[in-house]
Amino acid sequence: MADIYRAMGGESRTLLSRALEIAPDSANTNYAYGLALIRLGSHQEAIKYIKKATEQEDARPRHTYVYAIALDSMGNTSGAIKVINETSERWPNNLDLARLQVAYMDKTGETTGIHRYLSLLVSVVSNDPQVQAWIKKYNGLKK
Repeated sequence: MADIYRAMGGESRTLLSRALEIAPDSANTNYAYGLALIRLGSHQEAIKYIKKATEQEDARPRHTYVYAIALDSMGNTSGAIKVINETSERWPNNLDLARLQVAYMDKTGETTGIHRYLSLLVSVVSNDPQVQAWIKKYNGLKK
């Protein structure tokens, strides 16, 4: 759905605005609207809708992933780490979130709990060169 609206440009904002009137608590509708706003250059407004998508009952890991990337791109990597930590109980085995979390922890040096995410990555993608580099780097850290 988001792909269709992105292709429509400015018209998508109008259509998705109407959809939000009908289903204001839909994670997918808020997410699609946020993505449409990003495509239109309204980044500050978009982040509100992507955040709202993460807070809904029907939220998906992808919503959190995009929200964390948005926070990081705005210079709030610590906020991105916090968002992923807060949702890790909801999606404890999501590889995309685990990889992003390790990358942000590595970037900031905020490595408390990094072994939890590394363990998941190693259990599934142990041959990945980046995962191997992280394991080598953080092997000596206390769990």
